[in-house]
Amino acid sequence: MRACFSLTVILSMFCFLPSGLTQEDLTLSQAKQMFSEADKNLNTLYQKAKTDLSEWEFGKLQEEQRVWLESRDERAEMAAHFNGQAEEGKEKENAEYWRALAQFTDTRAVIVEAWIKADSFTKSWEGMWIDGNGGRMAIIEGGDDTIRFRIDVVRGPTYHLGSIGGVAFAKNQTARFSTRIDDMSDETWITMVKRGKKIEVIGENTMYYHGARAYFDGDYIRVSEDLTEEERNEVENPPEY
Repeated sequence: MRACFSLTVILSMFCFLPSGLTQEDLTLSQAKQMFSEADKNLNTLYQKAKTDLSEWEFGKLQEEQRVWLESRDERAEMAAHFNGQAEEGKEKENAEYWRALAQFTDTRAVIVEAWIKADSFTKSWEGMWIDGNGGRMAIIEGGDDTIRFRIDVVRGPTYHLGSIGGVAFAKNQTARFSTRIDDMSDETWITMVKRGKKIEVIGENTMYYHGARAYFDGDYIRVSEDLTEEERNEVENPPEY
């Protein structure tokens, strides 16, 4: 299996460090400032969503926000242990804890903004979709009820990677893709179901295409309808296994 991105590239997708700094030399105060700015931006977008979305849609966003908040701090503590070698009970004294909080909050802001602009897209499937937990899916619409897609994931504090892509047959709100790693292996399936503003991805027998703790399943929301040339090339040239 070959992952789409190097680890450095994947992490840089949602982690913005102050100019001239690396993750290793980020100080505690700088990391706290990163989180403060990220949190302020998220709150601004959340208030905009409250104004722009219908009452029902904002209620769904609120439910999602509560679930995210319940897990955010725990995930940051895990990052402090794995990446910052923080001592038990002293996670908040470690710069990696606050850097991770900022990263998760920046990603959450992207998703809240996606909720706001979801109805402005003109195409049914095409664009870049993310699940907020290290998964991204790029889709190009084709003819004859087909879409070409690529999913790349990095999961958990130990960065387990996965990548899969190809041509799926799409009908109404559902698309399905199948492949085999070889003639002796079980068939792998990826099912994509459009549910409101999101696509639910369901994988079956996908273990050949990702690390032990990685997975493709999740609820992906579109953040952009226009793919870059590089992103289109990645979709049109699926991973080699």
